[in-house]
Amino acid sequence: MAILIAVGLTVGVLVLTDPFGEYVTTTPAAIGTVLFAGLLAAVAYAASTLGRR
Repeated sequence: MAILIAVGLTVGVLVLTDPFGEYVTTTPAAIGTVLFAGLLAAVAYAASTLGRR
């Protein structure tokens, strides 16, 4: 699960910083979707970790 969070955050940083310039264009909806998915993954991981205790 931690790997998925790391991948999600990496993709989020790539989307927000736009290192590829004109090659990749994103909309605000796509940025919001990536950020929401990262938040959801982080909350799910925290909930599952706390639930095991």
